[in-house]
Amino acid sequence: MVRTMTEGIVNRFLSSAKAEMLQKNETEIRCPCRRCKLKSLIADPDSGQVRDHLLLRGFMDGYRWQGDEDDYEVVHGGRARNEEGQQDNHRGSGGREDEESPGHDHDGDAVHSHHVEDVVHDDEEDQDEGHDHEDEDAGADDDGGWVQDPHIQELLLKQTDNARAAAREKAKLDQLEIDAVTPLYEGCRPEDTRLKVTLMALEMKVKHKMTDACFDENMSFWHERLPKGNKCPTSLEEAKKIVCPLDLPHVKYHVCMNNCIIYRDEHAESTICPVCGVTRYKKRKKAPRKVVWYFPITPRLQRYFADPKVAKLLRWHADREEKKREDDANDPEINKKDKMLSHPKDASQWQALNFEYPEFGKDPRNIVLGASTDGVNPFGSQRSTHSTWPVFVWMYNLPPWLCMKRKYIHMSMLIEGPKQPGNDINLYLGLLKEELDTLWKTPANTWDAAEKEYFPMRAALLTTVHDYLGYGYLAGQVVHGFSGCVRCMDDTTYRQLDRDPGSSKTVFMGHRRWLRDDDPWRKRKDLFDGETEPRRRPRTRSGEEIDELLKNWKDCPLPGKKQKAPEPGKKRKLKAPEPLLKVWKTRSVFWDLPYWKIHRVPHSLDVMHITKNVCESLLGTLLNMPERTKDGPKARADLKSMGIR
Repeated sequence: MVRTMTEGIVNRFLSSAKAEMLQKNETEIRCPCRRCKLKSLIADPDSGQVRDHLLLRGFMDGYRWQGDEDDYEVVHGGRARNEEGQQDNHRGSGGREDEESPGHDHDGDAVHSHHVEDVVHDDEEDQDEGHDHEDEDAGADDDGGWVQDPHIQELLLKQTDNARAAAREKAKLDQLEIDAVTPLYEGCRPEDTRLKVTLMALEMKVKHKMTDACFDENMSFWHERLPKGNKCPTSLEEAKKIVCPLDLPHVKYHVCMNNCIIYRDEHAESTICPVCGVTRYKKRKKAPRKVVWYFPITPRLQRYFADPKVAKLLRWHADREEKKREDDANDPEINKKDKMLSHPKDASQWQALNFEYPEFGKDPRNIVLGASTDGVNPFGSQRSTHSTWPVFVWMYNLPPWLCMKRKYIHMSMLIEGPKQPGNDINLYLGLLKEELDTLWKTPANTWDAAEKEYFPMRAALLTTVHDYLGYGYLAGQVVHGFSGCVRCMDDTTYRQLDRDPGSSKTVFMGHRRWLRDDDPWRKRKDLFDGETEPRRRPRTRSGEEIDELLKNWKDCPLPGKKQKAPEPGKKRKLKAPEPLLKVWKTRSVFWDLPYWKIHRVPHSLDVMHITKNVCESLLGTLLNMPERTKDGPKARADLKSMGIR
């Protein structure tokens, strides 16, 4: 946690930094706060930018400047300590052994330049991984000792149904321990073990998108060049065998090709869908027509807590609140610039969740999740009609600059194509809902490596993020037609434009209802549709009201594209039921979560898609781009019919 900075400490640093800048004939200084970490160059030291950064965030861990002997204990809470825990006065700014004793005068330029070099180099190495260097020392273990940790072994040892399979899994884990201490070849560096090199090679394969053949050829090349008898894997298959105990569990389910049912529980042994009557397997093959892969999120979350560094980061939102309270108590003026919404913890939805369920909010280690899904074409342009839908989950507990890093985003589900699930996506999301419900009602006993204790880990889904069409699928709402506004719902103001010579589009002209009552645009007839807007914003339906409506909806459609063939003499009823209040097409499976009805914004729109579409349309119209412009004969006829032009 960052300690409170005082004006005196910051002033002494600025004086030293300016003197050093003039001495070295430079025009800029580097900001040593915990966020900039000497990577930001400030041209004017007197501009107040560095001062504000240091007062708000404090100095980065281990940073020292010339003449800071009296301030180091205040800034970092104690003298620098060596590996034995004793005070170490022989370490310089970069944490290295200085050649001179502390009684000698050190060269301030050398100390500062070495520190800048070390920190910038380390930050460049870990930039893609999303590591924060203020927690770098926690959990840093490059010698493979983490494999012998009994808590890690407990996570890695897979649960089996019989003794033979259990013995096989134990043998794999024992071999992993051996590979963690086996040198790559005789005489290599101690840290270059067979396991570590294999993990680094697989990481490079993913980072640089190597094909399997490229990886095999690359590993064979290095195996031949390294000294004889080396333990370097020669193929991808061998590398996977080495790291197989580290695999995360996954489950493969067969699904009806019409998205009617998932073949599990009471349908696990069925070969024909009881809803539509379509066979489970392809003709003359024992291959399923459609599958879905589910990757449980609980083991992944538990592994995050097994790393002391990440376990500490998962408490960042609570440490930040404590830091804010300390700053407000000491000097209310410091935190004036930090009153804006800068993290989901500041939002009312998270606070309402903690208020309604205080047991959940009492422990900051409980995970608050977000989810998102969208269709992708894994075959590129070779087959434009294929649509596969992955479902991703991430943790909002992390700092905002880390929670969207690839390292902390987990794919929880992969829905196979070739057709998109559409409104039937709730059939698949039921798998995620069941695990979330289990984590909420029956917490998972999890080892916290930072606190060195077990704790009951719970998890809650805060919101889902997607584009407008995805919003309609996940929320089960109508996102087109006369009730296409997801906020106004059944009180949507719409207008159907003339067909000829107009565009015959449905437009929504009630956006002025959301303005303040005294806004002058409410009375501007000439800029809109020739009418004033005296109405107020539509009434917002609460989560409890929507939940009650959907629970009592008797004609709520079931998953599936079509129903089973009717009995002889009866007609097939293929027409979909009318949407409830012309708003809801189906009931989202997330309404079964006990806390979902208290969310004010259970589903969120991705700003990226909205910004992109609006920007393209605006620039295309201004630049009169033939394929992008919205200005045409029909658009001008629409403006004329509405009385705007």
